[in-house]
Amino acid sequence: LQQLINLEPNSFLPYREMGEIYYQNGQFSKAASSYEKYFKNDVYSYDDYPKYASILFFNGDFNKSLEIVQQALKADPTSFILNRLLMYNYYQLKKYQEGILVGDKLMSGSNTNEFIALDYAFYARLLSENNRKQESVVAFEKAIAMDSTKVDLYKDLAEVYESLSQYDNAIASYNAFIQKGGDAVKVNDYFLLGKCYYSAATDTALTKSPENNLKKIEYCKVADSLFNYLAVKVPESYLGNLWRARTNSVLDPETEKGLSKPYYEAALALLDKNNPKDIKPIIECYSYLGYYYYLKKDIAKSKSYWNQILELDPTNLTAKKALEGM
Repeated sequence: LQQLINLEPNSFLPYREMGEIYYQNGQFSKAASSYEKYFKNDVYSYDDYPKYASILFFNGDFNKSLEIVQQALKADPTSFILNRLLMYNYYQLKKYQEGILVGDKLMSGSNTNEFIALDYAFYARLLSENNRKQESVVAFEKAIAMDSTKVDLYKDLAEVYESLSQYDNAIASYNAFIQKGGDAVKVNDYFLLGKCYYSAATDTALTKSPENNLKKIEYCKVADSLFNYLAVKVPESYLGNLWRARTNSVLDPETEKGLSKPYYEAALALLDKNNPKDIKPIIECYSYLGYYYYLKKDIAKSKSYWNQILELDPTNLTAKKALEGM
């Protein structure tokens, strides 16, 4: 094809064929460049629009893809493929209200035999963004049933379950992602799973019976191990120790045992070293340690932590009241 272009520089059809080959091999940037050259002439047909829009979409040029789709829809407003791409592009461009209107119409049609996993996945995301969470769950489950190799869907589903406070389902989905994800799984995913266990442990429904209280303890143990994994894998980050501290506070709500003390101290050491712009985590550490030493009747040390809070935030009412009380 390249030889043909060299022989016939004004020939445009080879660019379409090259674009097709690049597209089939996942070289979307080269495919888009070839189709752009092909579309600069008047020999293209209506049938070329969906392919060009698809190439642009997978190349990440969502605005241009949307523009091509909208042009083509003027000629054929009922095209399933074009409306599919319209829904995809609206989601990627964060035009969620426009996207759900297209999605509702598309996914309620009679073309169910034409649906692919991506259709359900993008529709599920649009449903979630439009606060239709339970419908989103159903759509994600259909997407996974059609193609379980798209492991990111498990993570997306977990986030929706978590937003619904359905923590056991969220945990199962996060675990499925971690088990199946391979190289796609990052340390942050273990952190997200840990936060899900923590949310389950702090759900007020778990305090209603002794049985649920045991479950809360189990959630905390798993959360603690996951946050410890983060602390070991990313030792320069304070987050692992901070969340270990928070988790142990659930197990020691009255600070009687001081379970969180070593983790708040470890987090504080990293925070002092890195000097972050956000002072909230530092204040959280100082507050715990100030209260801990107050309970231990080490008033001088307690005051030092509360005073350090006031140095960071002179208007902090909790620190002022603590110092007044002492």
